[in-house]
Amino acid sequence: GAAAMGASASRVVMSELMVNAAALRESGHHFHSIPAWLKPYDVPVSLYQQYFPTQPLLEGTSLSTIAAEGIFPTVMSLYLSVVVAIVLGVLRVLLTRFVFRELALWSMGISEPPMVTRKASLEAFFGKTRWRDLDDEAASRATRVDRAACRTYFHARKRELAVDRRVTKYVEALWRFIFYSCLVVHGYYTVRDAPWWRDTNAFWSSWPFAFMSERLFWYYNAGLGVYIHQLTFTEVHRSDALEMIIHHFTTILLIALSYLSGFTDVGAAIMLLHDVSDCFLEIAKVFNYCVKARPWCKYVCDSVFAVFAITFFVTRLYLYPRYILYSVIAQSPRHLGEHASFYVFAGLLSILQVLHVFWFALILRMVHKLLTGDLKGDVRSDDEDDEPERSPKPKAE
Repeated sequence: GAAAMGASASRVVMSELMVNAAALRESGHHFHSIPAWLKPYDVPVSLYQQYFPTQPLLEGTSLSTIAAEGIFPTVMSLYLSVVVAIVLGVLRVLLTRFVFRELALWSMGISEPPMVTRKASLEAFFGKTRWRDLDDEAASRATRVDRAACRTYFHARKRELAVDRRVTKYVEALWRFIFYSCLVVHGYYTVRDAPWWRDTNAFWSSWPFAFMSERLFWYYNAGLGVYIHQLTFTEVHRSDALEMIIHHFTTILLIALSYLSGFTDVGAAIMLLHDVSDCFLEIAKVFNYCVKARPWCKYVCDSVFAVFAITFFVTRLYLYPRYILYSVIAQSPRHLGEHASFYVFAGLLSILQVLHVFWFALILRMVHKLLTGDLKGDVRSDDEDDEPERSPKPKAE
């Protein structure tokens, strides 16, 4: 009798599950599917479902069962984010080679330096010595090369590297502006009709049968791909490099885990809030790098930077903690109870908030320098001098 009752309950649960699946299909839900050749490498949801809420809306149905129907995501359904990261890397290389470098040189009023023929002995000395510490007399003694030849070679190499560094900064800022702008536009059109704009309880009310549109699926893969690309393809070294790496790792974890746990609504809101201010920051950098060649760019740069500072404060120091962090910490337990993933998400989101405060302190420093007329560049810039040098003046031998 007990076995029959259990079988009957199971049939009811599966019947209700199929009703939910049918409703999602009719509403345009993206069913998570992966190529056949990737399926053997997928990670079963049963291995980690115990860390998520144990009381789904459909009582008695495991996340593994829902995942088997394609309603709930699995690890390998994120494979497209890796494809996005690879495509972005290839596009970055091609655009830099054929478009961005020439645009950067023209915008900053720099001429392409002649290619320097490498000399092994001088290159070894040049590579292990800081620019400011280069001594052509010491190099001449160490390499047995004429002092004037050492001076000429070091000047040419320093100018070559200085131009490369300035071009790299310009290209990186322009490239980031492009993909952040694309993400913001895509994100807005993806979530503009979402119910959580009116009530953040909607982040959790439909779990684990949260509706995922095709746009949301691609927004997630694009967003994750962008941060993987940035983590593996960042060429400019800054004084806050460690904080930036922590930010990228934290963001990648948050995007991936929110996707795999079905918390895609709150994840999309977080991505959109973060990307808006980044658009203004990157385009402000682009104009800042052009100021010396085109003085009018200073006024554009200062204006855009002011918009960035205001946008950063509103999105990351007000909207993010007031609505996102509050909803995760206060509202989600009321809908889903306490679970291990709650502490993971609350911890990662709190790390992001600490980084927001750290970066806003840097922004305030830049605002102070801007108001006092002492702003000459990004406070996170490289320590090395990036300015191409003039031709060396002849020295008495």
